[in-house]
This record gives sequence, C-alpha cells and structure tokens, in this order.
Amino acid sequence: MSRRLRSAAGTARRIAAGELDARISAAPRPHDEIAEISMAVDTMAAALQERLRGEQRFTADVAHELRTPLMGLVTSAELLPDGEAAGYVRDRVRVLSALVEELLEISRLDAGAEQADLSPCALGPLLEEIVIRIGLPVRLRVEDAEGPVSAAGGVDAVGAVGAVSGVDAVGALDDVDEPAAYGSKKAVTVWTDPRRLERIITNLIVNTHRNGKAPVTVTVLGGTAGADRVVTVRDHGPGYPDTLLKDGPKRFRTGARERGTGHGLGLTIALGQAAVLGTELVFTNAPDGGALATLRLPGGPSCPEAEPIHR
Repeated sequence: MSRRLRSAAGTARRIAAGELDARISAAPRPHDEIAEISMAVDTMAAALQERLRGEQRFTADVAHELRTPLMGLVTSAELLPDGEAAGYVRDRVRVLSALVEELLEISRLDAGAEQADLSPCALGPLLEEIVIRIGLPVRLRVEDAEGPVSAAGGVDAVGAVGAVSGVDAVGALDDVDEPAAYGSKKAVTVWTDPRRLERIITNLIVNTHRNGKAPVTVTVLGGTAGADRVVTVRDHGPGYPDTLLKDGPKRFRTGARERGTGHGLGLTIALGQAAVLGTELVFTNAPDGGALATLRLPGGPSCPEAEPIHR
C-alpha cells in the first residue's frame, strides 16, 4: 500500500511540474480506495491537458487569423501621407505586428515545435553584436576565471572604439563599421543557438529598460574550457515584483504602471526559449537592489581567435 501511494504521489508531482502526459494508470480493484484516487488524478490530468491544448490552439489560431488583415493594415499605413496622425497609426500598427509575432512564437513554444540548432559560439563578440543591435544603453562585461577578458577594441558609451576591459555599448554606432573583435587569445565560448540566445538577451534588456532603472549591465562569467558560462542581466530599479519571483512571468502581466509600455510577453518568451536551449533562466532581485536574471550556458572549448558572429 505504501509503495503504491508513493508511486501515485510521484506521478502527481510530475504532472504538477508540467509533465501532463504522466499517468498513474492503476488497475481498478473492488473496494480499492487507492485505485479510485489514482483514477481520479488521471482523469483530472487528462482534463487539464485537454484544456491547455485548447488554449494553445486558440492562441495560435487567433495569431494566424490576425496576420492577414494586419498585412493590409501595414500596407495601408505606409501609403498614408506623412503627418502626425500617420506617424501614430504606423506606430500602433508596428506594436500590433510585434504582438501577433509574439503570440505566434508563444504558440510554437507551447506546442513543443521549437528545436535548438546548437553550435560553438564566442560569447563575448556575440553579446556585443546583440547589444549593438538593440540600441539601448547597456554595459557589457566579459570575464574569465582569472578576471576581465581584455579586448583589443571595445565600444564605449558614445560609440567610439578604444581599449577597454569589457564593453560599454549603446547600439547606434555611426562611426563603427563592425563590432570590435576581442583580442583575448582564449575567448569565452558556449554551445548554444545564437538566434535563440539573442531573443533571450534582447527580451531581458528591453524589460529592464521598460520597468527598471539604469545602468543596465550584462555580465558574462566564464570558467575553464568546457565549464558552464553564466550570463546575468540586471538593472538598478525596484526589482522584479514578488508575484513574478514566486510564480514566474505571466502573459499579459507587466510591471509597468502605465499602459502601452509592453504586453508582458517578453519574459515568458525568454523563459520558453531558455527551455528550448536546455538551460535554466532564473529571476531574482540583487541584494543591493535591482532585477537580476541569470542564464547558465554549457561551455565549449576555447577558441584560439574569436571573431564576431555576423548573421
């Protein structure tokens, strides 16, 4: 009896953790209360699974149906004569387009249709390119096990190239044709999908600028060859809300008080993309204040010469 109860409890915990296909599957016996409880748990899990799948299908269907009229709106907005009203319409159409694409991305993540394309990547140059494309003030610092990785060239807060330890980047670099190559002979490398990593880091940085306070810092802590690399994104604002720390990010729930600053989907997508990469994204608050997101990436062998990754 104890063994059967422990097995049933273990299956219930797996269902609670998200493994909705798990079942106890106890054979019914006359006057067997344990089998009755087990069948009730299986029935409940099946009902929850069907409800979640229905919600996922609804999200995907809505996003797909919105795409066609949205394309017409985009075209019509571009044909409007320039002016304040036309600018506002174009801005709202861009927001709506981004929302539809985010809903489609979430539906693919929910359906388990996403697969990572892993490859060894030089993390410092990759993150530098990501920060530059975002176009928001960000301080990027890359360290190895022995301290900061010296860069042959870096990007400072105004876009000039100079010798720095780490990188301060703000994105818009009119005077720089290419991101600076790192001069360290042993660059910090990871096994990851660059496109998905860019999606995660971008969403984390955008969220800190919407809901936190500057400065925003992206830090890479590297170890020896093959060891995990830890990437953190933090700001110096009020930190993540208690509900997010307790239950994780929720869709269409944002920490911003004013409307129109976001849809609350960015952190949800970042969490889903981290799961596709097979890594963990943890949300905490720094001891001295500010939101802190931590991503751990599997390390790769040291690259003798790390070049920026262009896509």
